[in-house]
Amino acid sequence: ARNELGVEFGSKKQKSSIRAEERNKINMDTVRADMDVIGASIEQRTSSMPTAQEIARDNELALPVPKYDPDAKTAADIYDMEDVLSKSNAAHINAMAVVKAAADPEELKRLIPVRTSFVATKIEQIASQKKPDLALLRRVMYLAYLIKFANTGRKALQSRETCVRTLACSQEIITVIFDRFADCVAGSANPDGSPVYIKTPASESRLMCHIFVLMLSLNNWILFPAEVAADLGLDTRTTIRYLQSVGCKMEAISGNDAANKGRRLAASSKKAVLKAPIKFPKASLRGGKK
Repeated sequence: ARNELGVEFGSKKQKSSIRAEERNKINMDTVRADMDVIGASIEQRTSSMPTAQEIARDNELALPVPKYDPDAKTAADIYDMEDVLSKSNAAHINAMAVVKAAADPEELKRLIPVRTSFVATKIEQIASQKKPDLALLRRVMYLAYLIKFANTGRKALQSRETCVRTLACSQEIITVIFDRFADCVAGSANPDGSPVYIKTPASESRLMCHIFVLMLSLNNWILFPAEVAADLGLDTRTTIRYLQSVGCKMEAISGNDAANKGRRLAASSKKAVLKAPIKFPKASLRGGKK
């Protein structure tokens, strides 16, 4: 009422002051309504945001490793070996030829593109059995192909025919390897018109992680980094980093381990062990999975 009288009978200065005061008054009903709208908007946005667990799971799915079961109870059940090498693809690996050539070093050298100590030992162990496990032998041979591919230069990637000869494998296996472990350069072509493929850091990480999963699967899920590094021509630190990226834990070796593996292993004092449930390091190698 006071303000109404001021507006009606007051001076110009009083009227101006009253009007300014009225304009600056806060309408609490309007404020409450605005707060309700803001609150609803925040709730709507946050409800669609991923949880910390969902973010962690998405990050794990981006790891350059084969398909795996995070809830597996044993090491042997963690990785899906059918994803690593399917039965249909393995059918294109001639394991019987290696069994027949086991006693012929020259022929064996022609069939196996890389003769690391690990590959040679596994082939000898399997081929010497009365009834060789051909499925396991094909896995060893696929491992040999991947190790050779890891050491293949960019020029060799220009021709799949060259890679077939270099890796000593079938066209079907070369297709599998290129599709999974090489990236096609869009808009580029080789002199013969074929697509240009390269190994990017992401595809190389994917390749090396598959190599180490294969090696673990063939060695009861335990590897000795110093020994593997020397065999593959890698430094021990890089080898450990790859093994950790596929979920291995580093453990101190036992006296028996050191005695069995020799001085070089004893100096490293570590072994990589894959255990369930699998846990990946926070800072892992990154790269999309195919």
